[in-house]
Amino acid sequence: MYTMKIKVLLNLLVLSVATNLYGQQTLSGVIKDQVSNKPVPFVNIGVVNRGTGTVSNESGQFEWKLDRDFQNDTIRISSIGYESRSFTVSEFIDAIRKDSVIGLKEQIIELEVIVVSGREFKEKNLGKETSSGMMRGGFRNAELGNEVGTKISVKQSSIMIEKFHTYVTANTNQNLKFRLNFYDLKDGMPNQKLISENIIFPIDIEEGAFTLDLTDYDIVIDEDFVVSVELVEKEGEKEHMVFFSVAPFGNVMTRLTSQAAWEKVGGMGIGFNLTVKYEK
Repeated sequence: MYTMKIKVLLNLLVLSVATNLYGQQTLSGVIKDQVSNKPVPFVNIGVVNRGTGTVSNESGQFEWKLDRDFQNDTIRISSIGYESRSFTVSEFIDAIRKDSVIGLKEQIIELEVIVVSGREFKEKNLGKETSSGMMRGGFRNAELGNEVGTKISVKQSSIMIEKFHTYVTANTNQNLKFRLNFYDLKDGMPNQKLISENIIFPIDIEEGAFTLDLTDYDIVIDEDFVVSVELVEKEGEKEHMVFFSVAPFGNVMTRLTSQAAWEKVGGMGIGFNLTVKYEK
């Protein structure tokens, strides 16, 4: 009787392992510039509008566990400064098996020339300012590509973004790296990125006010937009928790990982705000 039970348990274990092996596979490769052959860091890779994706590391390398159920879905690979590429899941798997290198073509972007001499500017803060620890939101054992952001309304014709501010209520891993993103809006949700280079940074405090200087990036925006913080680098599966102050009212926009669908959470606002300058 006990022997039969053991055999049944072993058979169930083998079936479970076989199902996991069949149902999920680990894909790895490297993203490079098609012309220079240099690695492209922090590239978003994911199944469009699904909750599975990843981000390449600083050397362009990625490792991703992909469920076979997404076989007919579309994978998008995108990076600031490069043209996006799309594959069906089966095409992507075949491409990776043949060659672990995926090339991206540089995107030529004409930037607006800004002349500031002789102008007078005013300075103010846009967004939600809060340092309360009563409510908080952010990242807890999050996947790479997980983002949280908020909408910023622009009432002037254009603004120059000088600094990003938030209040960190808890940070258990100061080795994580994040990307600050700016998006235009489509149907009230984040759409296309508005910047031409990556803004990568750590959050090097356990708790307290955090400020990121953005003056070197020459960011000028003339319409309502979303500012978000995205997790782009972590150490294996080490547990982490990074939370920001949240206050009543406002909005929070989030997505689980690269290329996933955005979701909006009402009734609360993540404490992200920006110091901006605008012409008098």
